[in-house]
Amino acid sequence: MRENVTFNVQHTPLPSKWTEMTIHVYRDRVEGETAALPDRKTTEAYCYDICAFLPTQGRMTLDPLTVQRVPTGLFLALPEHWAALVCSRSGLAAKGVQVINAPGVIDADYRDEVQVLLSYIAPPTAAPFVIE
Repeated sequence: MRENVTFNVQHTPLPSKWTEMTIHVYRDRVEGETAALPDRKTTEAYCYDICAFLPTQGRMTLDPLTVQRVPTGLFLALPEHWAALVCSRSGLAAKGVQVINAPGVIDADYRDEVQVLLSYIAPPTAAPFVIE
């Protein structure tokens, strides 16, 4: 089941001028769980964080030197001529987990689920990185 949510985001086309834009986000609902909406973790954060949506398996692992598609359960309807970027988080990148095609570009006409291509840059003998 998919839920339609109107999502207001603040963005800045110019360094000191914040404006608000509305986009439509469709999010999956599976087995009673609903995909998390993008969220700013602090009031001063410039970007929105997105989460993995793993309702049936609960977790997934990234083995060293591999690439995995991580589902988010989110489907975006961006305004014409706009794009969303998926970038690595510095804290995860320091642990070797990064968006392999950073920045990942989500074009305005893309309507499939947003999935993040993550890689785990670690020695082959390292323990897998767990995503929950």
